[in-house]
Amino acid sequence: MKKLKCLIYITVFMLFCTPLSVSAADGDTIVHVTKTGEKYHTGTCSYLKSDIPITLKDAVNQGYTPCSRCHPPTLSEESYSETEPELTIKEEKQTAGINADVIVHITSTGTLYHRKGCTYLKSDISITLAEALQKGYLACSRCDPPTLNSDPETAEDPYVPPAKTTKPKSTNSKKVIKESQPKQTSDNNNSTNIGLYVIIGLGSLIALPYIISLTSSILSKAKEWFIVRKFERDYRESCRRQISLEESEYQHYFKMYAFLSPLSFANMPSNVSTIDNVPIIPGEGKYGKYTVYVSEGGQCYHYNVNCGGSSNKQLLHYFQVAQNKRPCKKCVKEVYDASWYFEFLRIRQIKMKYNIP
Repeated sequence: MKKLKCLIYITVFMLFCTPLSVSAADGDTIVHVTKTGEKYHTGTCSYLKSDIPITLKDAVNQGYTPCSRCHPPTLSEESYSETEPELTIKEEKQTAGINADVIVHITSTGTLYHRKGCTYLKSDISITLAEALQKGYLACSRCDPPTLNSDPETAEDPYVPPAKTTKPKSTNSKKVIKESQPKQTSDNNNSTNIGLYVIIGLGSLIALPYIISLTSSILSKAKEWFIVRKFERDYRESCRRQISLEESEYQHYFKMYAFLSPLSFANMPSNVSTIDNVPIIPGEGKYGKYTVYVSEGGQCYHYNVNCGGSSNKQLLHYFQVAQNKRPCKKCVKEVYDASWYFEFLRIRQIKMKYNIP
């Protein structure tokens, strides 16, 4: 349970405490990249599996782009003008080497590329060497396929498996001669064997309960261990899916609502104004025409404080009672549309949850 709570706290902290602001920096600022990724990060980014420090200028020149999770600094305009254009990692893989257009072969599920005829090639998909390297495929160790700068004359040669060598049979093998041994039929040996069998049988009967108990304990521990491992595996998978889902939701809502007021999406009526995000229609009362009165324990709201013969009513905003109170049949002649306000609250809650500016 302590590990579970710790993981929950870390997840919540990473979701709500990740900085969203992106600052401009000079080219000597240190950022961090990984061995296989194409993004650069801050030193505390959760996507940083393998940490390789590099200057911001070199990262931009090598084709790295900023991470969308940790929002590392970007290159300022002055430093960016000093950078020399270089090929990106993908462009280098596609243009470098004399064997970039050589056809290699991959499988539908594997991570290696092969020569034609390789015994590891279960399903044959033809692809150029440059495309294979761009998609992250590695060379097979059995058929030794071509690399970008290997000998072009042998680059497209098919794989020929080595001939199997058989060990010569030895002509000097010794023949095993079975020698017959005389049977022992004495009465003394028979009685000894019977006594030994009796002792083994009694020992087995005595040890049987302990063996059963030990076996049961081992099986119980093994079952418990497998249950715990399965729970941990399922929990990690659920956390990964939740983080991935929230990341995709954040990107979706950021594109929709970033730097825009929730009121611009709510279709607020033209005769409504807001003071501190509180909607008001000009008129009498604290909230204008949105001012209503509710008796203690009452099931309906009123526009007239003296309706029903009692003025001991609580002053509330119309939207506080629009969903759970019914209008008074005597004094409420007009019911206002509240759907736009609840849409405004929903969008504002989304922006607050994902910290969208």
